[in-house]
Amino acid sequence: ILVVLDADGSHPATSIMDLVRPIAAGHFDMVIGSRYCEGGASVGWPLHRRILSRIGASFAAPFTDVEDPFSGFFAIRRECLLRGADQAEGFKIGLEALHAGGGDL
Repeated sequence: ILVVLDADGSHPATSIMDLVRPIAAGHFDMVIGSRYCEGGASVGWPLHRRILSRIGASFAAPFTDVEDPFSGFFAIRRECLLRGADQAEGFKIGLEALHAGGGDL
């Protein structure tokens, strides 16, 4: 299980096990720490960044069936991440993994 979190301190490292546990238990292949769920937040983000984030997520969500596909805080089974690694082109590897998973994640 691999864990990704942005290095800007915007994600609570204390929540890593909350992402890992459901994967380790075999319930999911990927768990995303969303800014948009209960308890989530975009601490220190200016209003324009929060608005742009929501707009971007609303465009991508129908293609991924995930509310926060651009999140920089997620855990994923290694083999699921590697499934599309040869096609990865950008910095949003979580979004690329969701796309490569073809609805299986």
